[in-house]
Amino acid sequence: MSRARYRSCKASGFKEKDCAGAAALDRDVKAFLADCRKADAVGRGRKPCVTGAAAVAKTYLDCRLAGRTDRQCESPAVREACVYRGAGLICRDAVPVYADCRSPDAGGVVTKRSICVEGNIEYEYCRYAWGVTVSGDVCVPATAVYQTCRRRAPVDECEARRDEYARTHHQ
Repeated sequence: MSRARYRSCKASGFKEKDCAGAAALDRDVKAFLADCRKADAVGRGRKPCVTGAAAVAKTYLDCRLAGRTDRQCESPAVREACVYRGAGLICRDAVPVYADCRSPDAGGVVTKRSICVEGNIEYEYCRYAWGVTVSGDVCVPATAVYQTCRRRAPVDECEARRDEYARTHHQ
C-alpha cells in the first residue's frame, strides 16, 4: 500500500472503497503505541511513546508501508523510542535484546510485546548501572531474567531479580 493511499483512507475515516487494509494497518499502529505506552508507564524519566508518539508511530508506519510485517517493524520503532528516551548508542545494543524477547522460548511461549518494550527500558537501566566489560554485556541475560519474570510478577520484583543477576554475574 502506498503512503498516499493510506493517507486518503485515513482522511475518509477508512470509509472509501478498498480501505480495509489501511484500516487494519492503522489498528496495528495504534496497538503498537498502546503497548509502548504500557511500557512507558513503568519506566522512569521520558515517556517517548506518549511525548514522542508521532516519531515512534512514523517509524513503525514507514516500515509497514515498506512491506514489512508487524513483527519486523517492532524493533525499529522500539529503537526509535529508545533514542527518544536519550539512551543513544545503547539503543543499538538493545535491538537484539528486544528481538530475542519476542521470539518463542523453548516451550513456544512468546512474551507480550509490552513486556519486551519494558525489557528494552530495563536493559538501558542495567547498562547505565553495570556497563559492558571485557567479559561481555551482563545486561543481555539480566534483561532476559527480567522479561521472563514479568510474565508472572510485578515490576519491582523483576527489577530486583535483574539487579541480582547483574550483581552476581558482573566481572
